[in-house]
Amino acid sequence: MELIARLKQRYGDVGLVIQPLARAAPPTPPPSTLQAASVSAPPPVPLPKKAATPVPTPTPFEATPPPPELPPVLADAEAELLLLGSEEREPTAEPMALVKGLGSAPVVVERLVTSLEHEVIDEPMAAPTAEFSGGAGVGSEGSRVAAAKVEAEAPPVVSDGALPLARAPVEAPVTAKAAEAALPTSSASAASAVAAPSDLRPLSERVTFAQLPEKEVKRDEGPPGGVMLQWDRYNAEELKVLRQVKYWMSDRPGRFEAIPHDFIATFLRGYSDLANWTDETYARLDAMLDWRATEKVDTMLVAADDVALLQSPKRAVFEKAFVCGPIGIDKDGHAVCLETPGASGEAMRDMLEKLNDATFLRCQTYNKEVLRRYVASLNIKAEKRMYKVVNVIDLKGFKLSYITGEPMRWFKMYAKCFGDNYPETMLRTYVVNAPMIVTGAWKVIRLLIHPVTAAKISIISWGHEKVMKKDGIELFGKSFESSMISWRDIAAKLDAEGLDPAVLAKGYAPPEDLAALQAL
Repeated sequence: MELIARLKQRYGDVGLVIQPLARAAPPTPPPSTLQAASVSAPPPVPLPKKAATPVPTPTPFEATPPPPELPPVLADAEAELLLLGSEEREPTAEPMALVKGLGSAPVVVERLVTSLEHEVIDEPMAAPTAEFSGGAGVGSEGSRVAAAKVEAEAPPVVSDGALPLARAPVEAPVTAKAAEAALPTSSASAASAVAAPSDLRPLSERVTFAQLPEKEVKRDEGPPGGVMLQWDRYNAEELKVLRQVKYWMSDRPGRFEAIPHDFIATFLRGYSDLANWTDETYARLDAMLDWRATEKVDTMLVAADDVALLQSPKRAVFEKAFVCGPIGIDKDGHAVCLETPGASGEAMRDMLEKLNDATFLRCQTYNKEVLRRYVASLNIKAEKRMYKVVNVIDLKGFKLSYITGEPMRWFKMYAKCFGDNYPETMLRTYVVNAPMIVTGAWKVIRLLIHPVTAAKISIISWGHEKVMKKDGIELFGKSFESSMISWRDIAAKLDAEGLDPAVLAKGYAPPEDLAALQAL
């Protein structure tokens, strides 16, 4: 009684509940449970114990439950082993590691492998049978709801406004559902303040770009709804992902609406074959928006500093070393763009002496942004969404000295930046006037990547005109040189045509998709 009095004094009416529990006999279990009930005296508190008497032999419908799944760490290790056996990834070494073993790693081939890393192919691919996530664990739908309830009742503790401190794990049934159910927790200032709709994951389950798993795990069934063509309307599964992404950005009003339409399509479809599709799409879009804001990309075509750079001798040095621009159109209306990284060794050396890496990246970003607007203008005129381009890389005059030391560092920086911020934009690539070292390296690399991916690349030492013409590519002129228009001239041409710069910067989307995005 003294203990109960203390409990009543401290917890109020809770003591009234404790007292009868201490005295009352436990309720008689219903008849359906008598077989599993203990024959010994019941404990003071009615917590069911394991049966002390033998129970009847289970029927086929009462089979022994399956053994518990592996702990997350072991499950991740198992997924890693399965990943090594995938047909899409080489089981031994990275492709470029093998090329480097030959004595050199041609920059063009490495760039192709980098640019194709997240391409969605057009046929089913082998994938792990176990599901994987880079998160803290894998949970069923029921455990996700339970976790959401805990989040609502106990907001995360934030340390210095950074990531939430670790919380004790919620014990819930664990199943090997899709890897999107494995959800590492990241922070946002108002993450626990907004209640998630019943069919959406809460804000507390967002992940950042840094929290994405290093190893990509693809779905064994391919993208939900199948591989979509560029001009196809968003299907139900894609709209479901976009609705989740929009909700995860809802604590920052206008953020989702600020995403250009071409980026919505490229990020959404570029990662649709991954097991954690929703996490990848959100985290990468969010990181891309941060990068554009930090680098002031949206205003670079009109900002005073960028206009001054465009008219400066440094830009002229860059354009002499990297001659590039559109040269034609393919049979479907895609832009065909040329790059000539080996045009002049003297120009390359001059660029390395007079430009720093930040200026080099700024010039390349300008080209990318003008390309986006040029593609949008073609889409608007054709009333057809085509966010991919055909790349032509002319290696005439290319030397191995261009890919050592500082040039290689610049290239890796460029490839990483644009791989993260402009994914899923390559339709096909032609490497022409390729030296023997490139063709030799390609013979090794093509054996290590998926056949459908390899089919998107043509390495041609001579006779490229006939090959491209057979593929339906029409040049603006009779040759690359007479066809090419610089990106500065393309920007001036778009201005002269009177197209709204804001409309071009937003990108093109079919009217049906615009209505669907509004309805999310």
